Amino acid sequence: MTTISVNTAPARSERAAAPTVSIAGVAWPVHKAAAVLTALVVAVVVGVITGSGEVTAWAVTVAATAVWWSGRLGATLRATSR
Repeated sequence: MTTISVNTAPARSERAAAPTVSIAGVAWPVHKAAAVLTALVVAVVVGVITGSGEVTAWAVTVAATAVWWSGRLGATLRATSR
């Protein structure tokens, strides 16, 4: 048997826009740009100190992910506290 289901809830909740910075004419959220810059710095520092590609890759991944998500969480909390 076929039934019709009506969903009145919005398909997606509205999120507050994160602060952006213009890079080559494209608006990037600040937390993403900070994560990329952090990853570059960590890659150079850890790569020089350890000389290990595996350790460098893990350190870059952990650092970039931590900066990305903490920045996004901070932007979300700032937007909801207004």
